[in-house]
Amino acid sequence: MPQSKNSSEYETIESASEESHELSKLSGIGIAAFIGGGFAAGFLIYENYKLLGLAGKARQTIWIFGCIGLLFLYVAWNTPPDLISAMLSIGIPQLVIILISVKMMQGSVLSLHMENDGKFRSNRHALAIGIAVNLLIKAGFYGISLLR
Repeated sequence: MPQSKNSSEYETIESASEESHELSKLSGIGIAAFIGGGFAAGFLIYENYKLLGLAGKARQTIWIFGCIGLLFLYVAWNTPPDLISAMLSIGIPQLVIILISVKMMQGSVLSLHMENDGKFRSNRHALAIGIAVNLLIKAGFYGISLLR
């Protein structure tokens, strides 16, 4: 009898956990998302899927979170300077959407990894990714503003 896609995915995750790959925690992904938005969260989820040998899901992650990040950048770019403080009202829903998406996409994967005594990266790694992405976005905004 052929195996279902989920059972082969479960075996892949289980074998990857035994190889002691260090995955990013949900809390770390949240920290990165808070600081670097969808791009930072997407990168960490992408890394997790790549370490687990799920390259197809890794590519999907780049598309999904890249679109979330681009949408946020579009809204941020078109927000008048006097309404920048209102960006918090946009950033918080973005963070909530990202965390719900991460929980749906990798919640069971991370739980299984923990059950198999898998290792996790420290949240400092996620913090560094979030800061790096944030600085890249700011540099991009600054560079574009110089061209105007």
